[in-house]
Amino acid sequence: MATVGAEARERRLLIVDEDLPFASDIARQLCERGYQASVTDTAAGAMLRLGEDHHQVLVTRPDMPGTNGRTLMAEAMRLDPILRVIAVSTSDNVEEGILAVRAGAEDFVVKPFLPLQLEVCVDKALEKRELLIENQRYQNQLEKVVEEKTHKLQFALSKVQGTFNATVEAMVSAIEARDCETQNHCRRAREYSMLLGRQLGLDAKGLRDLAWGALLHDVGKIGVPDHILLKKGPLSPQEWDLMRKHPMIGYRLVAPIGFLKGAASIVLHHHEKWDGTGYPYGKQGEEIPFAARIFMVADAFETITSKRSYKEALSFEVALTELEDSAGNHFDPLVVEAFRRIDREEWTKIRNKYLAELEEGRVLLEERSAVLL
Repeated sequence: MATVGAEARERRLLIVDEDLPFASDIARQLCERGYQASVTDTAAGAMLRLGEDHHQVLVTRPDMPGTNGRTLMAEAMRLDPILRVIAVSTSDNVEEGILAVRAGAEDFVVKPFLPLQLEVCVDKALEKRELLIENQRYQNQLEKVVEEKTHKLQFALSKVQGTFNATVEAMVSAIEARDCETQNHCRRAREYSMLLGRQLGLDAKGLRDLAWGALLHDVGKIGVPDHILLKKGPLSPQEWDLMRKHPMIGYRLVAPIGFLKGAASIVLHHHEKWDGTGYPYGKQGEEIPFAARIFMVADAFETITSKRSYKEALSFEVALTELEDSAGNHFDPLVVEAFRRIDREEWTKIRNKYLAELEEGRVLLEERSAVLL
């Protein structure tokens, strides 16, 4: 094995030929023209050299005696995908050169050849390599630009989402502010609904729609007069007619918002019943959207286990009994069964979290009042 030429990596060749004197003479003449050329007479030596040093062009015999030149080409191009290969064939075996080109070689020359002939092929190969490198740079830059723009878009969407979330939360607070007895009712109902939805295998979009629907289920009460909404005694038939319109009012508020399309169906149907005796449309069974059926159970559990002016908070056991007793008439039996499969501690954890938040709020309010006094 021999190496000829100076350290000029811009135009670096490796010539592989069992006729080492011929290869060395070609390499010497190419070096005189500004190339750096290394020579070796074996495929094993070629792979060793390619692994150690950076080469731009490989010149090799596909039909070298005692070795498989095509295997060398394949391994070399696998090692460096943009390595350019020039095949060397003999005058009585031109077909090997053609086959090599079909296998990925850039070009072929017929031996014996003049250095100028090889130089023309090498220059074309180097030009092709530069184009490939430039294309790769362009692709990398394009990917970088796309990635940067994607990050910017995601950031913008997150800001929009944050604003949207804040707006929805404000709407919920406005609903609950009208009736202090239902403070955090919507948020607890959301947490219970999500727990139940996961048990029933809802996907990410289904859970998102369920969460928004649970939060906004009573948004239509904005259109119910205070003297009806806050009335302590029983409602008259006329007052009930107005109260029963709040799902439709809420639906008209939410449905035009594209992001809340899935949630809107929960808002509209959360007072339907499995047996068809609910409102506003008297839908029954699977006519009621599945997410609304899930919410109905979660909402009932929240109501049963929460304190109101007209009742005390009841226990988990009482709530479970009422849900099971109402399965098949008020509630979807499948949803009630899913509720039963969830460990009691999961429900208690959610309830305790909001009770703790209420207590913290009460203490903070008392502390601020004391400062003002």
